[in-house]
Amino acid sequence: RSSDLGCQFAAYGQRDANTAYHWPAESLVDHAYMDLPEITKAQADAVKDFAITFFEQRGLERRSPAGGTDSGYTHAYDLTPDMVFDVHDMGEMSVAEIGEALRLAPEGEVLRCKVDALRPTTGSWAGMISLVDGDVCISDHGTYTSHFPEGSDATAALEKLGALLAERFPQIGIEPEPIVDFTMDAARPLDENLAVALQRYAWVMNDGLVCDLGAGFMTHKFRDFQHGMGPFREVKRGPRGGEEVSRLSDLWLDDPTRITVNTMQMRPDQIRPIFFEDGHRHINTYLPKEHDAAGGDATTGLEMLRNLLPIEAERTFFMQWLAYKLANPHVPGPAIIMVARDSYGTGRGSLIALMTDIFGDSYVTPIDFATLTGQGHQSQYNEWMVDSLIVAVDEAQEVSQHVNRWQARTNAYEHLKGVVDPSGRGIHIKRKTVKNFKGHTYASIFIATNHSDALVIPPNDRRFAVLENGAPLSGEYWTHFHAWRASRANVAAFVAELHKVDLTGYNPYVAPPMTASKADMIDAGLSDIDRAADLVMATLPGALLTREQFLLRMEDTIIAEGYEFPEDWHRAAERIYLRKTRRMIGKDRIRIDGKPRVVRMAKQLSVDIVQDEAAVINEVMRNGPLARPIRSSGSVVAFPSR
Repeated sequence: RSSDLGCQFAAYGQRDANTAYHWPAESLVDHAYMDLPEITKAQADAVKDFAITFFEQRGLERRSPAGGTDSGYTHAYDLTPDMVFDVHDMGEMSVAEIGEALRLAPEGEVLRCKVDALRPTTGSWAGMISLVDGDVCISDHGTYTSHFPEGSDATAALEKLGALLAERFPQIGIEPEPIVDFTMDAARPLDENLAVALQRYAWVMNDGLVCDLGAGFMTHKFRDFQHGMGPFREVKRGPRGGEEVSRLSDLWLDDPTRITVNTMQMRPDQIRPIFFEDGHRHINTYLPKEHDAAGGDATTGLEMLRNLLPIEAERTFFMQWLAYKLANPHVPGPAIIMVARDSYGTGRGSLIALMTDIFGDSYVTPIDFATLTGQGHQSQYNEWMVDSLIVAVDEAQEVSQHVNRWQARTNAYEHLKGVVDPSGRGIHIKRKTVKNFKGHTYASIFIATNHSDALVIPPNDRRFAVLENGAPLSGEYWTHFHAWRASRANVAAFVAELHKVDLTGYNPYVAPPMTASKADMIDAGLSDIDRAADLVMATLPGALLTREQFLLRMEDTIIAEGYEFPEDWHRAAERIYLRKTRRMIGKDRIRIDGKPRVVRMAKQLSVDIVQDEAAVINEVMRNGPLARPIRSSGSVVAFPSR
């Protein structure tokens, strides 16, 4: 009857043909429900993720949907109190501020937000914010991921659980045992060569190619494979005296045990050479470069970095970035911008060459700035994003002739937001003469520039680290440096030093440190209207503000600071006002001087004021009058070209 009613039951212990179920000495049924230890979201997700990996790597495919969507919602524990989100009708707010606002709001209040702080977007309101068990939860409808605050307890629980799982299941991944000798010899019997070929060659269904696992994943069309395997054949006499030819290529193709995969991918996050994902087998073409430091000396490379990055804190951050990438090639981390102010010969190009020595020629891709920012005629092809660990630009410069310089830099940053992501992700790939496909990118972006205003970076940017370069060095020095890196042992010694770097305090998923060079780049990207708005917001006496007050204080700033605004500056100022303030939870429309006014929060406010209408009006009036005759400074002109 239990099956008819849709009930479930559970039993403990081993069961076979001769042994009945039995209860162990310690069982869940011996405990009261409320006395059992709490299972956190992080622990439950860890068990789920482990199970998915465990079964997929053993060739099992999930047939039933996860509920809600085809793959279900996943949980991430990556929110920090200082992360900033653009909240609908409330402006930019940190996670801490969002939590405080929702705790003051009616129970069940839900807010919408943009999720650019989590992933590049086109500005859609893809996030829904709510409180879950008192914590901020941001559900990203674009990736079906619910983001929760990161916490030391959850991290500790995950680490403890991971250690337990590793102890119980020491071999989660099954990696095919490699054949030490892939050598084939036409003088050997055909059966021996076929046994080698069945483990050396794989059929790639997506591309219709034969992949040679024993020769650096070289691929061949099947006809070329047949020609190459021509000498591997066996000729026998038939029953009527004729010849019967058995060809290795045909035997390999017809053999049910041959290796068949769906795709070939460069996947530093997966086992090699074959991995399972989404119920299919794939070839992982990633081959990390091996280094032997015997007899090498890292001194010259370390000295070069000390000159290239003379500010110790910035050098420490870059060394951590590079060391983390070496240990975790599948994690891009923040993009690196190195600024040598109007000088050449500081060593950025030499650093790119050294990174190529470290990671290998196949995984460090030099491209021009136009391609990176989507402005070149070949920029629609983005295969470099899936084939690279490091993507390097040796000079960032404007390429657009159709817009002014400021707009060109703004466009470059907006495009780069979709390229730079601190974590690896799936993307849509376009290659020449090959059909488009979905792939994964793990590319870390490195940009060298001689201009401190190469990009228009907003103050809340979390994607870019901007580091200052030192003085140029002589040609003799660089001759010595490149002679040093020509020795593989020296490069290996430098790699050994990277493995020793202390990664304490480094997190590739959080915003990089605010350096003086980044502050300069942010400041260089501000227009006069941005500067005036920043000054207005910084000097407000009160925490509550109306649109009319903001515009009046902007006019005062024009006069006091001599800024030049366009004639239609009010429209731009109103957008800035909405961006820099946020909606007041509760009653945000108050009657002041006989007129209804929309009031927004410019600063953090105590609960007592929000709940008292008279106190709200008093706080608004601290920021000055709401109306007066329009004053003009006489200096309202068009923006200068940038």
